[in-house]
Amino acid sequence: MHAKSFYTQIWTDLQNKNGWEGELINKKKNGELFYTALTITKTENKDQSSTYYIGVMKDISKDKQLEKEVQEQKVLFEAMFKSSKDGIALVGLQSNFLKVNEAYTELTGYTQDELLQKSCIGMSIPEDVERTKNAIKIVIEKGFVENFEKKCYTKTGVLFTVSMSFVMMPDHKSILITAKNITQEVLLRDELKKQRREYKQLMKLASDGIFILNLDGKLIECSQRASTMLGYSMEEIKNLAVYDWDVAHTPEEAIQHVRNIPNEPISFETKHKRKDGTTYDAAIVAVKIDIDAQEYVYTSVRDITEEKKAKEELKNAEHKFHTLFEESHDGIVLLNLNTKKIIEFNTKALEMYGYTEEEFKKLSPTDLDILRTEEQIRQMHLELIENRGSYRFVTQHKTKEGKVLDIHVHLRVLEIKEEKVLVATLHDISEEKRLEKVLIEAKEAAEKAAQLKSGFLANMSHEIRTPLNGIIGINTLLLKTPLNEQQHDYLKKSLHSSKLLLALINDILDYSKIEAGKLELSVHPFSLEEALHSVSGLFEYSIVQKGMEIHIDFDPSIPDRMEGDSLRLSQILNNLVGNAVKFTEHGDIVIRAKKVDYHGDNICIECSVSDTGIGMTEEELERLFHAFTQTDASNTRKYGGTGLGLAISRQLVEMMKGKIWV
Repeated sequence: MHAKSFYTQIWTDLQNKNGWEGELINKKKNGELFYTALTITKTENKDQSSTYYIGVMKDISKDKQLEKEVQEQKVLFEAMFKSSKDGIALVGLQSNFLKVNEAYTELTGYTQDELLQKSCIGMSIPEDVERTKNAIKIVIEKGFVENFEKKCYTKTGVLFTVSMSFVMMPDHKSILITAKNITQEVLLRDELKKQRREYKQLMKLASDGIFILNLDGKLIECSQRASTMLGYSMEEIKNLAVYDWDVAHTPEEAIQHVRNIPNEPISFETKHKRKDGTTYDAAIVAVKIDIDAQEYVYTSVRDITEEKKAKEELKNAEHKFHTLFEESHDGIVLLNLNTKKIIEFNTKALEMYGYTEEEFKKLSPTDLDILRTEEQIRQMHLELIENRGSYRFVTQHKTKEGKVLDIHVHLRVLEIKEEKVLVATLHDISEEKRLEKVLIEAKEAAEKAAQLKSGFLANMSHEIRTPLNGIIGINTLLLKTPLNEQQHDYLKKSLHSSKLLLALINDILDYSKIEAGKLELSVHPFSLEEALHSVSGLFEYSIVQKGMEIHIDFDPSIPDRMEGDSLRLSQILNNLVGNAVKFTEHGDIVIRAKKVDYHGDNICIECSVSDTGIGMTEEELERLFHAFTQTDASNTRKYGGTGLGLAISRQLVEMMKGKIWV
């Protein structure tokens, strides 16, 4: 299978070199070519008379085929090494670069010569050095490491992320590295992770219920709020479909409704049913979305039950307000504080001032108020805005015809549609003012008449008491002269009647002085305990005559000496004890004094008189302290009295800044 010259050269070599060694291409009987390694050795017999050639042949076809494949792999490797868009490098077992392709230089920014002076480990950021060393170690032990990510700096200092795969070369003296810049991929991956975290957080914390449904209405995913709204656990709700909670539609309608949701968001309202059977009004925003080439429906659901209820209540409130506004007996005017324009008023306001609607809209507060200047009104409005309170005052307004009205004004500031509005309620009190004036004049006339009456009574009582004291004195002296029994009885009755008349005149005089404002308290030091014993002593004879007893219960914490009007205090106690003796036939009478409160130099003491007498009804108690009144007319006939005692006592107690009750 070789040329004739090839064989001629073999023969020449045998002659000159005593041998030949080489490869031959041979053909088998069947025509198949094969390679052989041929070694020919020249040899002679002992006498050198004959020359022999010994040839040894070996079939090397397989070796040649393997060699061919190796060469082809080398060519292929070199082609891939040079043309690959990924960085490829050959490094020693210490990670030093032995060979790099152009893509690796573009990845790092270094030239081939610069990279051959560096190592794979050395180009790692400090945080990744140990990880890279461990990766090289694993490659040496196991032969490969895949998808190893680390960060590196380019020659210009730009940080990038690279994904590397390491493979031990057959000679076990070098490692092949493929490197791909995945910086953008990592950013996208991190962004995806962030979005997934945010999505999970949204699904967990969203205030509205979020449902993701397939086009058959089956629930694919939902937020925590969605399950809470329906009353299911997250595990239970996974097996539900839209028709399990949408009670406004049949299952078929609900599914069809889901399928009809467009690619643009739409809003609608429906009614949902909870696990426990209760329902709520739901406001829904729905849109069709694509996830991994599959169509789904995203819905955001809000429970608007309370919102609808509030709207209905607001509507009712607005209706009530409008009704009250129009039917109010007072004029109501709304003024925009920014524009100073009247924006609304009721019919009553028009009636009060006599203007038409168009005329009234053009008015300002100064057109109505005749007592306040524009600056005073402006200042009042500013104070109302600042304090956000209300303001009441009485002023005078002028009607269209010029009539002056007395007006009670109530102003308050409200915020309506982000505008500060002054609400003025105007109550016409002209008639009330007229009546008030009439009443004041009548009151002044009555007070003047009362003063004249009280003065007359005081003077007359004084004039009557002088001769009456003379009669009492003469009767007392006559009783000491010798008299027969009938004369003594007449004089005794005359003396008793005179004393009763004197007591009545004294009561009338005291009452008149109090009414006329001429009675004054005389404050001086005294002993309360002594005053109580003095009062008790005055009635001791009468009490013994009835077979009763009188007791004094005195609080020891009460000071021994105090300042006050002991005479008027004794007068009050005499009246109370006198009534107790008068209306009690048997039993005991108790006078008590108890300290109630102490403030600095002032002490509050409760004095009481209790008895076991005939008692009183609730109706009688109401009339007890009224002047010229007794609880029962029959008592007057039986026990006597004017009905002034307790009335005088009440007024004396009030003059002492106290109170009296039963």
